[in-house]
Amino acid sequence: MEFSQEEQHAIIKFFCAKGENCVNIHRELVLVCGDSALDYSNVNRWMAKFKKERVSSTDLPRPERPYSSCTDANKERVENLILSDCRVTVEDICAHTGLTHGTVM
Repeated sequence: MEFSQEEQHAIIKFFCAKGENCVNIHRELVLVCGDSALDYSNVNRWMAKFKKERVSSTDLPRPERPYSSCTDANKERVENLILSDCRVTVEDICAHTGLTHGTVM
């Protein structure tokens, strides 16, 4: 049977409330979920969260970040730097734009 991560978090929460230890909880998850079971370190981490009175078994939302720095505005900035000085180095472009070396390359 396949269990989602959120469902496994709820199972961990249940066993944690019953007072089970991490080893037993992980063993039960492996028996029931098989290969899709959370690893021991994740079970331990979620147990610690629930012991600190965490209520939700879902991951908290993370702040939004841009998926890529390869935007049209950044491409234009790099292109303008290159057109203004054809001997500009990657390091100079990074310094002027704040982009990383990997992004500029």
